Amino acid sequence: MRNIIVFLVLAALASGAFDQSYVQTVASDGSSVIVKTQDLSVFSGVVSMPAVAQACEMMSSVQCSLDGQKMTITERFTPNSGYYTFVKEDGFPFITYTLVISQVPNDVFAADLDRVLAGANVSSGGAPSPPLDLSADNSESVAALRLLKVNLDYTVNMQMTPTAASAGNVTGVINGNVVKFNLVDVLAARQPIVIKSSELNAGAIVAIIGVAVLAWLAYSFFVSSRKSEETAPPLKRKKKK
Repeated sequence: MRNIIVFLVLAALASGAFDQSYVQTVASDGSSVIVKTQDLSVFSGVVSMPAVAQACEMMSSVQCSLDGQKMTITERFTPNSGYYTFVKEDGFPFITYTLVISQVPNDVFAADLDRVLAGANVSSGGAPSPPLDLSADNSESVAALRLLKVNLDYTVNMQMTPTAASAGNVTGVINGNVVKFNLVDVLAARQPIVIKSSELNAGAIVAIIGVAVLAWLAYSFFVSSRKSEETAPPLKRKKKK
């Protein structure tokens, strides 16, 4: 069945029906939710889409949904998953964050898709798919993807404000807190995706303001005390009898 699926994938590529997108939402603690959307029209001749939709609804091990022939699969990751790193640096007045995406978790999403297809009574045996290494030599895949005009987008939603985004000589498009990359260009660059972002260090700012207020209150009290001493009438001495 794996050979049949590979043939169908190639056929879909030739017809431009295999566009995919990834949307990664990153929290301030580095945890992520990645949603992959892919076109399943390649399977429409051998797979019942209602059966796939039912499998998505019935399976607790895979979070997925089907809209027409487009499937979305959602997975949660942390930096410990091995696909990316996330570094936080406390500074003043900003906290800076560096996200480095070295691999796309194709292995996880391919395994999810296999389980869903199995739930729809479609067997897809064979070797598991590896993760997509962005630093590997993907030149042959890039050439084929460009020839067939396949759209592969990778979007990152940051809670913090992105200040720079690149993958080697490929620059990501920043729009607000959203960064978008053409994944085919990233594969050609053979470099990980690096996104730098920042946010105000509110805790440090509040602490400094608090210290300043206390210092001002102490100074005001000191000045007020000195003025009171200066304006106070002199004490009258009692006359000795």
